[in-house]
Amino acid sequence: MNTTTTTILAAPQDNDPAYHVQRILHLTDMANTINNEITEHKNTLAALLPAGGKVGDVKITVTHPRRLDTTKIAKDYPVTSYPYLYKPQISTSDVRKHLSPADLDTYLKPSDKPVVSLR
Repeated sequence: MNTTTTTILAAPQDNDPAYHVQRILHLTDMANTINNEITEHKNTLAALLPAGGKVGDVKITVTHPRRLDTTKIAKDYPVTSYPYLYKPQISTSDVRKHLSPADLDTYLKPSDKPVVSLR
């Protein structure tokens, strides 16, 4: 006679913080592993099909996005000669330096979503 013991885990309680912490850590680890593998496959496809192509019914597109080099533009087109290329913008770091904490507090607004971090 063969006897098998089965352990049935109790369903986690929604109000158990330890359960949620463990799930977040586990899911984050899984997500990182999956994202790393996806990146590896994309890099391999870019090397195998640098001009893109088709694999079965899937169209593969490989692009090399380009961004403006704003440092080079600022050097070649200074604000004094080309003011229409620039726009004024509030520097939040300077605001924090020049306003007292009490004054600064009146300009702080809460985020729409809470930020939860685990360390």
